[in-house]
Amino acid sequence: MNIENFWGNVKFLCKQNNLTQRELAAKMGVNIRLIENQITARKIPSLEEVLTFCDVFNVPISELLKGVSDNPVVLSINENLLSSQDVAISNIISEKEKLNKKLSEIQAILLK
Repeated sequence: MNIENFWGNVKFLCKQNNLTQRELAAKMGVNIRLIENQITARKIPSLEEVLTFCDVFNVPISELLKGVSDNPVVLSINENLLSSQDVAISNIISEKEKLNKKLSEIQAILLK
C-alpha cells in the first residue's frame, strides 16, 4: 500500500463528504487524536481501520487504496504500484473473511 496515496484519499474523501477529522473520528468510533496522529505521521492503518474507513466513506477497498476516481493526483499513480496493491487488497479481503468466520464461531460458542 502506498501510504501517501491512502492518506491522500482519506483527506480527499473527507473533503468530498464535508467531514472534519473530528467528525470522521466520531463516525469511526475512535479518539480524534488517533486520526490526527495517523494522518500527520502517515502511519499504516490496521486492517480493521482500513475496513472502517471503507464503511464510513462507503467505498470499496480498491478505491481507498488505489485512488478515488475524481482525485487527479491519485490517478497518476504508477501502474506497477497498482498491481502490487491488487495483491494487498486480495489479501485484506481474504483476511477479513477469515476474521468474520472466526467471529461467527466465537459468537456461536458464547450464545450456547
